[in-house]
Amino acid sequence: MWYGRASIVEFNLNGATSGNTPVKLAGPWPDKPTIALPSLSGIGKTGYRAAGWDESASAVSPTYRSGEAYTPTSSLTLYAVWQRLEKPQYDAGLVTPGMGGGSVGVVKISGSVPIGAGKPVLATGDSLDVRLMPQNDQASIADNAGTAATLTSFDKGTGKWAATVPVSVLAAADTVGKGASYMFRARLTTVSDGDSDYSFSSPVMADVVAPAFKANSLKFDQRVRTVSGNALSSGDTGVQTARTGETYFTVRVTWPSGSSTTSTTLTCVDGVASGTAASVPGTTCPASGATDGAFTLGIPQGVMLKNNASLTVEDHPNTDVPTLTGKGTPNVSLASTLDITAETVSSLPMTGYTKPWWTQTWFYALFAAAGVAVVNIVLRRRSLSGTNVLSC
Repeated sequence: MWYGRASIVEFNLNGATSGNTPVKLAGPWPDKPTIALPSLSGIGKTGYRAAGWDESASAVSPTYRSGEAYTPTSSLTLYAVWQRLEKPQYDAGLVTPGMGGGSVGVVKISGSVPIGAGKPVLATGDSLDVRLMPQNDQASIADNAGTAATLTSFDKGTGKWAATVPVSVLAAADTVGKGASYMFRARLTTVSDGDSDYSFSSPVMADVVAPAFKANSLKFDQRVRTVSGNALSSGDTGVQTARTGETYFTVRVTWPSGSSTTSTTLTCVDGVASGTAASVPGTTCPASGATDGAFTLGIPQGVMLKNNASLTVEDHPNTDVPTLTGKGTPNVSLASTLDITAETVSSLPMTGYTKPWWTQTWFYALFAAAGVAVVNIVLRRRSLSGTNVLSC
C-alpha cells in the first residue's frame, strides 16, 4: 500500500498574449510515476517563440520541452520560456533585376529566417510578409505600408525565402538609365508564436532599365573591318522617356558560324575601352559625358565576313552609381542582327587600276558616233549621184 503524498505542479504562461493556462497536475502515483508536461501549442506571445518550460521565470533556454515526461519531487510552478523570434534576414546580393531579354520584368529579393529553439522555421500556416517601402517613408512599420511583394519560395527547413516585385510598382522612375535606391521590409508571422519584429534592408541599388541599340544605327564597314552603332540607356520609352547615350556598357558580338573567333566583347567606361575588341584596330568608345553612345568595334582577323552577326548591349549597374549599397546584375538588351557579308572582288571598284582605253564607255560611244557619221556621208553621196543622172 502506497502512503506517499503527490506533488502539485502549476503552470505560469509568463507573459503570454494568447491561449489558456494549463490545469494543475499532480504526481507521481504508484501506477503513473511521471506526468506529461502540457503542450504550448495554441499559446502565444507576440514576437516570441514558445520554447518549453523551466523552474525559473527568467530562463532563456528551457529545461523541459512540451510533452516531455517529468517526475515531480515537490510541489512547484513551471514557467513558459519564450525566445524572441528571429528577424528575417536579406541575402548579400539582395536585388537582382529579372529583365527577360530586354523586357522590363520584376525585381527579385531573397533572404532567410534563422532557425531558433531547435524548431523548423515554418509550420503550417506560418507566413512571411515582404514589402517594397515607399521612397518617402522607408522606415514605416504600418502593416500596409509600401507594396506587397509576391513570395515565390519559403523553405521551412532552411528558412530561405525569395520574393519578387513588379518593376511597374517601383516608386522612383529610373530616368537616366543608372538605377535608383530602394528598401525592403520583412516580417515573419507564426501561427503559434506570433509575429517577429520588422526587419529593413539597407538601401540598395536597382537598375531596372535595359539598354538598347539606337534604331538603324548598327553599321558594317567592310573597307575598315568594323561594326559601329549607338548604345542608348533604354529601349523602352514607356519606362524611360529621357533616354540618353550610355557611357558605361558592354557590347557582345557573336560571329557567324565557321569563324575562328566565336565572339568579341567591347566594354566602354567613360571613353576607356577594354575586352577582346579593345586591341583591334578601329575600336573606339564614347568619351566621358558623351550623349550619343557612339561606339566602333574592330572585327578581329579570322571572322568570316558572311551572313549575320548577333549583337547585344548590357549596362553596368554596379559601376554607374558605385556609392550606393547593394548591387544588381547587368540588364541585357534584346539581340540585334547585322549582315556582315562582304562583297566579292568582281563587284567592287578596283583601287589604283584603270581599264584599257578600248574597254572604256567613252570609246564605245565615240566609235558608234563615228559609224553613224560615215553611214550618213555614204547615203548623202549616193543621193547626190542619183540627182545628177536624172538631170542629164
